[in-house]
This record gives sequence, C-alpha cells and structure tokens, in this order.
Amino acid sequence: MKNLPNIISVLRIFLCSFLPLLANRAWMFSLLVAIIGLSDVLDGFLARKWNCTTQVGAVLDSVADLVFFLVILIVLWVFYHPLILSWWIFLLIVAFIRSVSAIVAKIRFRKVLFIHTYANKFAGFVIYLAILSLPFYPQINFYGFVLGTALIAAVEELLIIIIRRDINENTRGIFLK
Repeated sequence: MKNLPNIISVLRIFLCSFLPLLANRAWMFSLLVAIIGLSDVLDGFLARKWNCTTQVGAVLDSVADLVFFLVILIVLWVFYHPLILSWWIFLLIVAFIRSVSAIVAKIRFRKVLFIHTYANKFAGFVIYLAILSLPFYPQINFYGFVLGTALIAAVEELLIIIIRRDINENTRGIFLK
C-alpha cells in the first residue's frame, strides 16, 4: 500500500502516451486528461495521508508533471498550432524562466528542484482546466490568463530558489515555509 502513490505517478506517465492518439476525439481526450489530473491529486493525497512521502515520490510526481506538459505541448503543436503561434513568446518566457530555475537550483543546491508552491498548484489546476476545455473551447483569448498564472508561478519559484538558503520541494510560497 505504501508504494501505491508511486505506482499512480508511474501510471500517469504511461497514460500520457495515449494523449496524442486521442487528440482528435474530444471527449476521450478530455476524459483522459481528467484521469491524469485526478491521479496527480490522488498520489500526493495518499502519500500524505499514509505518511509515506519520499524523495523518490516527489521526483516521480514532478517527472510525471513534466511528461504530461511536454506531451501536451506536442499535442498543441500538432493539433492546435495557431494557438501556440499566438502565444509563442509567452510560452518561451515561461520555459526560459523554468530553465533558469532548474540551472540556478542545480548550482545552488546541487539538484534540480520542482517546488510545490501554492502558485504552482494553482497554475497547474488552471492549465488542466484549459487543456480539458481545449477541444471544446479553442479560442485564443482565454489562454492569456492561463499563461499569466504559469508566468507568475514560474517567477515565484525562481525567486524562492534565488533567495532562500534552505529549500525543499514542499515550500508553499515565497512568504511561506
């Protein structure tokens, strides 16, 4: 039972491989995104509830999130490239800030950190909602808000990595422990 949260994270990585195959089937795509999103919440909830949080689990969760977002970027490019082209500069800025965070964390703390701040959680939630609605609501104006939340979360994470002397993946925010 203690390994179930990690198994769920690995399953989430596996399920991501089916997203490109279902991108043309709106309901199935959205259902799979919902399952992936629920599994993201469930693994962390179970790990905390059963008091079996581990460094491996935190890394698996972050890797699963990264795989999900990389696969979604591929799906966006292949099936919704006008949307990507409309927001490419903001996507690059967020990606750049995330990359700088990873490099600074590696230099300062000798490891790449993906911090589970409230802002990152909110941005992830908003991104999941946007991806869920994408096949049904691909209008371009909605995604400025989505990218704005991602930008704020990325900047906060970079500032935490730069400012804090001690840090862990469960830091809640720049002004919180």
